[in-house]
Amino acid sequence: MEKVQGSTNSSRQTLQKPALSFRSFLPVIKFSLVVNMLYLTGPIFMMQVYDRVLASANVPTLVALLGVVGILYIFFGLLEFVKSQSLIARGEAFSEHLSDKAYMVSMLGLTSDQREQSKVDALDSVATLRSFLVSPAFSAIFDLPWSPIFLIFVFGLHPGLGVIAIVATLLLAAVAVLNERFSRQAIKNANAVEHEARLSVALAQRNVTTLRANGMLEDMSDAWRKVNHRARQEKVKAASVNSSFSTLTKTLRLAIQSLMLGAGAYFVIKGEMTAGGIIAGSITFARALAPLEQLLMNFSMLVSARDSWRDIQSWQALDVEDDTKNVLPAPKNSLEVVGLFVKPPNSEVVVLKGVSFNAEAGDIIAVSGPSGSGKSTMAKALAAACTIAGGKICLDGVELSQWPRGTLGRYMGYLPQEIELFDGTIAENIARFRPQSNFEEVLKASKLAGTHELIIGLPEGYDTRLGANGVLLSAGQRQRIALARAVYGDPFLIILDEPNSNLDRDGDAAIMRTLKFLRERGAIVVMVVHRPDTLKMATKLCVLSEGKIQAFGSPASILNLARKHQNNITAA
Repeated sequence: MEKVQGSTNSSRQTLQKPALSFRSFLPVIKFSLVVNMLYLTGPIFMMQVYDRVLASANVPTLVALLGVVGILYIFFGLLEFVKSQSLIARGEAFSEHLSDKAYMVSMLGLTSDQREQSKVDALDSVATLRSFLVSPAFSAIFDLPWSPIFLIFVFGLHPGLGVIAIVATLLLAAVAVLNERFSRQAIKNANAVEHEARLSVALAQRNVTTLRANGMLEDMSDAWRKVNHRARQEKVKAASVNSSFSTLTKTLRLAIQSLMLGAGAYFVIKGEMTAGGIIAGSITFARALAPLEQLLMNFSMLVSARDSWRDIQSWQALDVEDDTKNVLPAPKNSLEVVGLFVKPPNSEVVVLKGVSFNAEAGDIIAVSGPSGSGKSTMAKALAAACTIAGGKICLDGVELSQWPRGTLGRYMGYLPQEIELFDGTIAENIARFRPQSNFEEVLKASKLAGTHELIIGLPEGYDTRLGANGVLLSAGQRQRIALARAVYGDPFLIILDEPNSNLDRDGDAAIMRTLKFLRERGAIVVMVVHRPDTLKMATKLCVLSEGKIQAFGSPASILNLARKHQNNITAA
């Protein structure tokens, strides 16, 4: 087992601004022109059959016409196939090009100080756009500009038919515009409520054990049913509006076709056009309206794709890659926190208020305080897992923002309060899914965290697969494996948020051994603690209250001061 993850590319592609431009679809436009010209094969063939073959009863002429038409249809089929495949390929390439950036934008959007929904839903926007780009509705957009060709053909059959066709096209286009105006808000509301219903289901699925244990399944089901009912009502409203306009369009189109047939018959009676022109005009007019009808049939998809494209444009120019930053020396001396202010996304409530402290290599800082004092928030800020509103965090005098995220992550280890392990083997999870990680490094981290015996006791050892389809571990087992992940790669700064909250006596002993080794190695450890016995390994104690540091120094001096204060209160 030389590498933990051997099938992953070692280098990421540089993300560039995607180009959904006229030039990128120029070959498709050319194919579309030729294909639409070949659509005239049928009407012209019908005219020749009615006006020449039937009039002269000439079978050789019919055979010759069939041969020519057959060859043209073969070309039509080949070009239509190439056009459709080209559109699908370009749509897939464009959406794939956006997907990597959308993933980063959505992840960063969740940790930013201003959580914009368009960023959080970036992957959904790309998926919606992709569905449209590979649909017949997108292909219809390239056919729509060539509709005038068919109208000109109809006009050539007889000016009167041409006028009817043009007026009818303008009328149907006006219906399409009205459809867009009346449907826009209904579709927007339906999508918003449907998104809320999906989030409700996802939240319930993640916490199904809690719901069952507390007898909340039925109540949560009722709450979801109300949201889902509202979502379906909004969908029905949107579908009703779109269906009304689609029905109106279809009715108008059928009526206009009948009108054209009647007008054509009148012109034939007057001797102003041939009988074949009636059929040819009707077929050609139907082809002119086909792209418009296709777009109306998929109008909700078109509107959703347009809204998704607007969301994508709001973030596609963002620079989410910071690997071009200067390569700085690995930190090995100090941690400095100066005037740190942190507040949750889209909130004016400040959780940390001007927190400042220093630490040197080998320091183990225990962070204590009542619930809601900002301990976990400070841990996230130190791990660069959230955006700070003010102040700075420095390693060896360099602010965290000056390092690329990938490089900074190699100097840090973070054990969150809520443990999540990802779909993959235990070895991959410990190695943080790094593609070039050797098993020896995984083994070292595992032994340091005291998880080696735990892991080899599993049926497949380090190759045991975790995640949705893998082995289910207890909370304590997950926490110990997550600790191994935090110390993997010998990071300089290690942040542990209640590292022993789910551990038994053996787990506590393993934590103590890990902290002792880290202190001797010269790492800096910041850990949120609740148990007094954890303070044995701490070199400094930080007491937080209401987002401010109330005391910072050696644990012994702070605890002695607290005892004296308590004795004075008792004596008084």
